[in-house]
Amino acid sequence: MLQEIRCCGCHRLLAKANAIYIQIKCPRCKAFNEMRMSNPSTSVSERKSETGNEARTYFTHSHTTTAHFR
Repeated sequence: MLQEIRCCGCHRLLAKANAIYIQIKCPRCKAFNEMRMSNPSTSVSERKSETGNEARTYFTHSHTTTAHFR
């Protein structure tokens, strides 16, 4: 299942992802958004075998602003 990734500054939908780490620059407000999977030590295949179903991937979100606004 893909998780929506939204900008911390303006809440615009930036991407849908299922990964360990992603960094995206918002085209609207130019904020850098960084996300990391909350439990990167457990792979999706390991979670599938434990539960029989694909587990959801949760990201922790941090917001980094830039001084180069246009």
